[in-house]
Amino acid sequence: MEDVLNLLKEAQARVQLLGENLPAIVDPASISLSAKIPYKALCFREGLIWRAEELGRTACEHYAGGDYVAAIVLTRALAETAAAAKELIERQLSSGVEMDLDDQMMRLLMGHKNLADMPQAINVLTFLDRVDKLVPGIRKSYGTLSEYSHPNWHGTALAYSENDRERILTNFGRGYRDPKRHASLGLNWAII
Repeated sequence: MEDVLNLLKEAQARVQLLGENLPAIVDPASISLSAKIPYKALCFREGLIWRAEELGRTACEHYAGGDYVAAIVLTRALAETAAAAKELIERQLSSGVEMDLDDQMMRLLMGHKNLADMPQAINVLTFLDRVDKLVPGIRKSYGTLSEYSHPNWHGTALAYSENDRERILTNFGRGYRDPKRHASLGLNWAII
């Protein structure tokens, strides 16, 4: 369990550092008086930073409290946030500024799946698939986190039950199946 506590401490330290450096304002005039894309990109990045801090901080609180399914679901959302930031930035730096960058920025800033008058949101799996090319295995790990997000074996029976084969019963509660396993899975992801 000591390795899990070390992972938690590392995750907490990273979230604390992020929290101490949260951006407070984006001034478009200080960026450019004519180009809007840098302002939009910075607003997107700053929003991601705030989102990452909240998700990471709350995930750490849940890991510390033993609420591993909630912590892993939050870690999954943090993974999506990190993938969105890394993929977009890496692509622009490695390939140059793309012609449709303004459209992409609007899809990121204002994207929505269910409102026809809003830009179409970018699917997070698109980001994860692209990041997987930079960091092989990320997509598969994300898939494991996703299993906890759904009401299936990982998110229900594995997390909250244990079969008593001798008495032919199923016991429900927390901590039946190696809680270290759940915590390690999510915390290893959280500190990538």
